[in-house]
Amino acid sequence: MPSLRTSSSPQLRKEKKTINACVECYRRKQKCDRNEPCSNCVSRNVTSKCHYSHPRISGTTEEPIGTRIVQAPAPSDETHAFTTAVEPQAADMGYSSTAGSNALVDFKQLFPKVDGLHAVSTAHHHPFQRPEAFTTSSLANDRLPSRMAINKLVEFFFDDVNWQYFILEKQYFDCLVTCWYGTSVETLSHLSHKELGRELHYFPALLFQVLGLAIQFLPLNSTVWEFLSQADMALCQKYSDIGVELMRHAQGEIVALTKVQADFLRASWLKNIGKGVESWRTVGNAIRSAQELELHRHKSTHEQRSSSPRMALSRVWYEEYKRRLWMNLCIWDSLTAMILGRPRAIHPDDCDVEEPTECDIPQDPSTCVPATQVVLERDRPNTVSSNLFLYRLSNVWHTVKALQSDRHYPTDYSVVQQLHDRVNHIMDRLPPTLRHERPNLSWDNQYPYLRQQREDILTKANLVLMALHRPHIKYRAEARRAALQAALVILDSQHRSFMMARPHQYKLFGLSFYTIDASLLLSVVTATYLPQKDSEVVVKIDHVLCQAMNRLSIMHSYSPIARSGLAILRQCYHVLRTRLECDTAILNLPDSMATEPGNLRQESEADVLKDTLSELQPHPLHQQYEQHNHQESVSHAPTSLSSGFSASPLPLSNEPNSSQSAWNFDTNADAGFMATTGIQPPLHLGPSTTDFDETYWLNMINEIPDVLNIEPTEIVEIGGTVDAAALEYDPVWNQIQFFDSST
Repeated sequence: MPSLRTSSSPQLRKEKKTINACVECYRRKQKCDRNEPCSNCVSRNVTSKCHYSHPRISGTTEEPIGTRIVQAPAPSDETHAFTTAVEPQAADMGYSSTAGSNALVDFKQLFPKVDGLHAVSTAHHHPFQRPEAFTTSSLANDRLPSRMAINKLVEFFFDDVNWQYFILEKQYFDCLVTCWYGTSVETLSHLSHKELGRELHYFPALLFQVLGLAIQFLPLNSTVWEFLSQADMALCQKYSDIGVELMRHAQGEIVALTKVQADFLRASWLKNIGKGVESWRTVGNAIRSAQELELHRHKSTHEQRSSSPRMALSRVWYEEYKRRLWMNLCIWDSLTAMILGRPRAIHPDDCDVEEPTECDIPQDPSTCVPATQVVLERDRPNTVSSNLFLYRLSNVWHTVKALQSDRHYPTDYSVVQQLHDRVNHIMDRLPPTLRHERPNLSWDNQYPYLRQQREDILTKANLVLMALHRPHIKYRAEARRAALQAALVILDSQHRSFMMARPHQYKLFGLSFYTIDASLLLSVVTATYLPQKDSEVVVKIDHVLCQAMNRLSIMHSYSPIARSGLAILRQCYHVLRTRLECDTAILNLPDSMATEPGNLRQESEADVLKDTLSELQPHPLHQQYEQHNHQESVSHAPTSLSSGFSASPLPLSNEPNSSQSAWNFDTNADAGFMATTGIQPPLHLGPSTTDFDETYWLNMINEIPDVLNIEPTEIVEIGGTVDAAALEYDPVWNQIQFFDSST
C-alpha cells in the first residue's frame, strides 16, 4: 500500500491550539471573557478557581504569586514608552509614596492626569518581577509535610508558641492558608485582590517559619510526630532554613505583611539557638520592609476606601493588626539595642502611628468597632496588654539614648532617677491579670501563659533598670544598689519562670540569657565592692547565684547560650568565693530562704522524665528522630562541659594595670563547691555554636565599671539615699528582701 507521505511532501503536523480560557471555563467548555475573575466564575461564585494556565496573548502581563497566576493589566499604549524609559531610574530614586514627603508626590497631587507620572512614583515599589519567584510554590510543595501534619503543627504553634510575642493573628493566618491552597473561599473583606496577591507571594516562606518554630518547641512526647513521615523527619529541623530559601526565590520589589512576619519569626528562631547577631540583622530586614509598607505612619479612618460598612470595619481591624506588628518590631529593636549594645533601626521622630487598641481582634471584625470591643472585654485578658507594656518600656530606652543618660558622668544625675520612676509608673498601669503584685488569678486556668507573662514583664522591667544604672555603678552608690536589686529581682523571677517551664521550653532565649546577664553583674559587682561577708545581702546573692548555675546546668543540653554562660558564671562565682574567703553561704541560710538540696533536681528531673516518656513507646519514626538529634548534638558538644570551664579561658584585659586585671580565671578551679543539682538530660535540638559564647560574656564583664580605693563604709551602705529603690514603695523591688536602708 503506498505511503501517504513522500519525500517531496511536507510532514503533516497538527497545530496546537492555544488555550485562552481560564481553567474553570476550559473544564466546563464555556466561553471565557478572559477577565480576572471572569464573568462565568463570578456568576457561579467560584472566583477562587478562576486562574489561567497560559499567559494571555495581548493586553495583559502576568505576576506570579502563591500557587496560581494572577493577571495585572498592561500599561496603556500612550504611557508605555514613557514608563519603559523612566522605570529603571525611578527604582533607583527610592521615593516614598507618603503625601508631603517629597516633591514628586506633591507634583502628582497637583497634576494627577499627567501621562506616566503615576509610573514614576510607584516604580520604586514594584519595578520588576523576578522570574524565579514562579518556582516558589513548587519548591514549597516539594518540602511541605502532609496537610494533616501542617494543621497539627500550626495548631501547636498558636497554642504553645505564638503567646511569646503574638506576632501572628490566627484568623488572618487561616485566611491565607485557605487562599494559598486554592480552596473555595469568599472574597476577603480586609484585602483587595491585588493585596491578597502580594501576601500570598511570600506566604510559603511564612508558613515554613511557623513550622520551624513549632518544631523547635515541639515536645518529644507529642503525638504530632506521628503525622510526620520519614522524609519529613529529615527536613523538619531545616524548615526555618527552607523558609529563608523560599524568601530568596520570591524576593523582589514586592513588599507585603507576610514578608515582614516571615523575617520576624526567623529572627525569633535564630535568637533561641543563640544566633543573636544574625537575629538582629533579620529584624532589621523586617523593619525596613515594614517601613516600606508605612506601618510607622498614622492612617486615618477616612483613608480606608470601602464599598460597604462591613468592609470598612474589616479594614479598620486589619490596620489595627498592622499597628500591633509594628509595635512588636519597635519592642524588639529597642530592647535588643539595650541588651546587646546594638544601634537602633527605628527612631521615634520618624513614627506617628498610634498605640494599638487594648483588646482582642474579634472573630468577625466586620461586626464590631474597636471602642465597643474594649468595653466588652475590659476585664478579660487579651493579646495586646503585655506587648503594650513592653512598647511603653522600650520608649523609656529611647529617652535614655536621647538624654544620653547611658553615658558616664551625666550632667544631671536626677534624670536617671526620673527615668527609674517612669519605669515604676509604667508598672503601675499594668492590668490586674498581668501585674506581679496582688494579681487577678481568676483567668489563669483559661490562659495558662499568663503566669509566664507576669514573670517576663517583671524581668524586662528590671532589665531596663539594670541597664539604666549599669554605667553609673562606679561613681554613684545609689546606682550600685539599684543595679544589684534589679539583678536579684531578675534572678528570682527567672527561677519562678524556670519552675513553670517544661523541658521543651528550655530553648527560650530569655530563660538562659537574662539569667546569665544578671548573674554576671551580680557576681562582679559583689566581688568588686565587697559588702560585709556575713550580711544577709551576701547570703541572698550566694543563694540566687547557686540557683542560677543549677538552672543553667539543667538547660545546657537544650540551649547553647546556657552552655557558654554556665562556664563563665562558674568561674565568676569561684572568684567571688575567693574574694569573700568563706565557705558556701547557702549552708548558713535561714530556714525560710534555704532550698533543700535536690528539690530543684527532683522537680526538674520529673519534668524531663515526663517529657521523654515517649522514648519507651514504640514509635519508630519518633525514635529515629530522637536518635538523629542526640547523635548530632553529641558530635558538636563542647568537651569542657564536664568541668564547667572552657579549655582556653580568655583574660579580661591585656593591660597589667587594668582595673579588671584581678579577674583572671583559674582554669583548674574546682566548681565542686556548687550544689550539683543539675541533671544531664538527653541533648536536644540545639547547635553547639552561639554568638553568646565565652568571649561575649567576658566582654560583658569588661563593660561593668570598677572602683579603686573605695571606702569600706560606703560599700556597706550602698543605696541608702535613693527613694526609688525603697523596698516598701517601689513596685519593681518589693518582691524580694534585699537589706534595710539602715544597714
